[in-house]
Amino acid sequence: MKKKYISLYLLLLVLGILTQGCLKNQTKQTNLDNDNGIISYEQYRKLFSDLSENFLPKDCVKLTATENLHLVIVDKDNSFGKRGFLTLDGEQSDTSTQQSICYESINKEYILYIELIYLNKELDNDLVYWHSNFADGFIDESLAKMYDENILSFHNILVKMTLLRKSDSSTSTFEFFRLTTLDMVDFLSNYEFS
Repeated sequence: MKKKYISLYLLLLVLGILTQGCLKNQTKQTNLDNDNGIISYEQYRKLFSDLSENFLPKDCVKLTATENLHLVIVDKDNSFGKRGFLTLDGEQSDTSTQQSICYESINKEYILYIELIYLNKELDNDLVYWHSNFADGFIDESLAKMYDENILSFHNILVKMTLLRKSDSSTSTFEFFRLTTLDMVDFLSNYEFS
């Protein structure tokens, strides 16, 4: 009986060491400023800058991106009473927690917005939302097809991608949107924080 307990103890010890090693390795791979997986605000700004410079969806041109000071003022009641500005401290400052890039297709049939939203809480890396067109049977079909959206979570950043297309467009955008999402996941997964 004593051998069973010793074997079980050794097994748990080895599993604990392996699990701890995996967690430390994950932190090393991402090169984050801390051990809890949170991307610092400075790293968020650098990630946005690098994304703006290096990420270009297929058959698109970049129209614009938010740069420098980009303040969004909100009614404090809309933020559950927390803040009047979408900034780190909720006050008027140069720490905007929302940055955007706008792309247009070469054929001018659709526009893609990519927004990075900084949060103070860590999330899992995941696809957390994909617009499902659940109301297609109740609204005008051409209107429903004008819009696609999804949201990825990456550490403590939300990546919101919105696709708007002309109502008279015959261009299918589903495959473009799916592949652009895969490209974004790949970009983020391979991003080296410095």
